Amino acid sequence: MSQAFPPNSTISHYRIVSQIGAGGMGEVYLAEDSRLHRKVALKILPAEMAANQDRMRRFKQEATAAAALNHPNIAHIYEIGESEGTNFIAMEFVEGVTLRQKIHRERTELTFQTRDWELFRLNADPYWSSLRDDQRFKELLKRLNLPE
Repeated sequence: MSQAFPPNSTISHYRIVSQIGAGGMGEVYLAEDSRLHRKVALKILPAEMAANQDRMRRFKQEATAAAALNHPNIAHIYEIGESEGTNFIAMEFVEGVTLRQKIHRERTELTFQTRDWELFRLNADPYWSSLRDDQRFKELLKRLNLPE
């Protein structure tokens, strides 16, 4: 992983602690919120991607869709922002093993069957009834190729 933001650098009021991930939509850092004194996961959209209107739209859409959800198994979105040309999403930092690490350690294939989705929907009730009419949630399901 490239270290675009070294430890102790700041983005807005967030102090970078370390880089914890990178993917197609940017890099993720463990940071400390200097206003509320809590750990956050800070997802950074690289400048070259922010210049692309479609990527920027998707970045904002991801934050908006996730912020609309309130469930213990979904990280809470605290803020979407921009500081000195750097676009970011500040979200709840959840300590523990990543899904990638868990799959690798247990040598388990990740399969998400329709049956699994139905079990999720049953367990998510009463949230499901309020979410399924939300257009942002429908867009998220469509992007994930999941049935409504």
